[in-house]
Amino acid sequence: MKYKTKASKLIKQYTDQHSDQSFTAHHLYEYIVEQGQAVNLSTIYRNLDQFVDEGILTKFKTGHNDVFMYRVNQDVFHCHEHLHLQCCKCGKIIHVESGLMKKLVNTLENDYHFYLECDASTISGLCKECRKKQ
Repeated sequence: MKYKTKASKLIKQYTDQHSDQSFTAHHLYEYIVEQGQAVNLSTIYRNLDQFVDEGILTKFKTGHNDVFMYRVNQDVFHCHEHLHLQCCKCGKIIHVESGLMKKLVNTLENDYHFYLECDASTISGLCKECRKKQ
């Protein structure tokens, strides 16, 4: 994607700054407005869809609501091979890479005949830092 418009450049800037967090289109909207740029939500959604199509972002829903969330795809993490933990307070994403992950995937497939799509699989909770604050 070539980031030609001011809005698309700001979206790219935001995703670079929040590569370890999930976010919504509304989060992006607020960020762009804070940067002094006028933008409408349809422009944001159009850009987000393009980022998803290009494999830059993953689009998913949580069990909490019907709002789509987005997360930066980070090839170094092989996101299609493991679960993700997301902090409900700060939005931080933690990649679960261990033997436990393989055991869970195998158990789901063998015992429940359920194939887990790890790219969009997220478990919500509190990260260590946010838990300390409580």
